[in-house]
Amino acid sequence: MNSIDIKIDETLATIDEIRRADAPAFFETRLLARMQNELVTTKNNWWHIKQPIFVTASLILLLCLNVYLVEFKNERLPTASTSPKNTSITIENFANEYQLNSNFSNY
Repeated sequence: MNSIDIKIDETLATIDEIRRADAPAFFETRLLARMQNELVTTKNNWWHIKQPIFVTASLILLLCLNVYLVEFKNERLPTASTSPKNTSITIENFANEYQLNSNFSNY
């Protein structure tokens, strides 16, 4: 016989010795109980955050934060009317940087 045939026969012989693996006693019952327990605890962890009072309070807090940032932060920003000289210098620097002062067009 060929060596390949011998290996095939040995492999097929091991199939005859295979038997079903047995789980420990009450394994399925304990596993199902543990899975249900985890489902219940996971479900209840974030339940209080989904209540309407917390959602409403969070939205009101975000609204107040947005109003504060829009109203009070805009007062601190410099405007063009407060420093016209400074603005013209930056516009001139921008025009010089991109060569916008020249009278010719690239098109």
